[in-house]
Amino acid sequence: MFLGNTEVEAPKGTEVVKDAVRKLKFQRHIKKSEGQKTPKVELQISIYGVKILDSKTKDVQHNCQLHRISFCADDKTDKRIFTFICKDSESNKHLCFVFDSEKCAEEITLTIGQAFDLAYKKFLESGGKDVETRKQIGTLQKRVRHVGIRLRLRSTECPF
Repeated sequence: MFLGNTEVEAPKGTEVVKDAVRKLKFQRHIKKSEGQKTPKVELQISIYGVKILDSKTKDVQHNCQLHRISFCADDKTDKRIFTFICKDSESNKHLCFVFDSEKCAEEITLTIGQAFDLAYKKFLESGGKDVETRKQIGTLQKRVRHVGIRLRLRSTECPF
């Protein structure tokens, strides 16, 4: 389920994410009490980004380019919650996207981390000739290292 997105003040950080999760959970509680349902979505994760699709109509609700994602994390206390922070291309504001997954959120977080790794490998294979990829490579390298280290540390936390 997609709890929504909210503007955050910083591009990364566990406290930033925790505040966004609290805010959106509270909003979900209010909507639930008013009889509104939390929308179900599908995620398409690729080396280009994360697309959030309406689960019924398959309409794209959000298209977050990979190079604009600055932070990705799952919640250690609630294994169903995962988040990522993405810089909006139009407003240049950082938005935190929050999801409540029926499956283990850590697996989804790991998949986004793998997308960063694959995008970097694609760049290396192209010999740096892909101009668009070259623009994004510095950012991707930092994120692959940052996300990769954090995700490896969490890899034992999710029971199967």
